[in-house]
Amino acid sequence: MAKKKTKTKAKAKDPSRAQADPGRKAITKPLKLTQEIIEQAAAIVRMGNFRYVARGRLGISEGTWKSWLSRGRRDLRESENGESEMSLQAKFVVALDKAENEALSEIIRDVMLLGSDPASVKIKLEYAYRRHGKLFSRTASGIDDETGETVRVDPLELLAEKLKPFID
Repeated sequence: MAKKKTKTKAKAKDPSRAQADPGRKAITKPLKLTQEIIEQAAAIVRMGNFRYVARGRLGISEGTWKSWLSRGRRDLRESENGESEMSLQAKFVVALDKAENEALSEIIRDVMLLGSDPASVKIKLEYAYRRHGKLFSRTASGIDDETGETVRVDPLELLAEKLKPFID
């Protein structure tokens, strides 16, 4: 005796399983910048990481990150001119800049301590050379503190200027 085949109704697709369909794009809401995200990103950068590392660790897309930064720079200029109040994006730019400066300041402080371990100093200086190459370049140029311009420096003239007060 042959088995009877029973017909079953096809089930409708569950909308929560839409991502299982490779031909269908997932619809996601854009990520909103919050004070918590600003604090987390700044903490990661303050440890000496690059900004893109903070972005990756927080799972933020590159486009979103770049749009926050570009809008933040624009809003920061406007708030400095008194045209508007400081937006979250402007606070984001300020927080990241401050975090980078704090990380560099900490390295310089550690290097300048006389009791520092020589191996540790060497590692920190190497980090500074690589991370902030323009500031710590080993070429005969420097950055003017007042204008920010790169200027050519003659090491002998610089040494003579430093020794001038000690020569009679």
